[in-house]
Amino acid sequence: MPAYVQNDPEIRSISPGDTQQVLDSADDLENLLEAYPSRPVAIAAPGGVGLAGIRFDGRFSGDPGASQVDCQVASEDVDEAYVTLPGGSFTAFSAAYAFHLDAPNVNARFARILVVSITNDTETLNASIGR
Repeated sequence: MPAYVQNDPEIRSISPGDTQQVLDSADDLENLLEAYPSRPVAIAAPGGVGLAGIRFDGRFSGDPGASQVDCQVASEDVDEAYVTLPGGSFTAFSAAYAFHLDAPNVNARFARILVVSITNDTETLNASIGR
């Protein structure tokens, strides 16, 4: 099992219509010294193959400042396999301190959100991955 799974070692699968919370108030992002990966989700595909549409949503409890959050996918659940989706690296956030990415054609088995950096001490980041 990957050592980076922070709070919940069970990887949950998402099918069409499902959403999984991957970061919440239990994740300590204060004084972040290194990149912090969310809990991963497995992307269920029909018959185990094919493209899947997934979405990433997140909202900080306060202004994250000059921060970076990456939406990533992988064919296997190991750090080295994860890649950031095109358009999935956020360094600017909405007025509500939120981000959203629709990825309609993903050929991957796993997804996660990687908090690369946070410059302000925000309380929490609530984030989810869905289909």
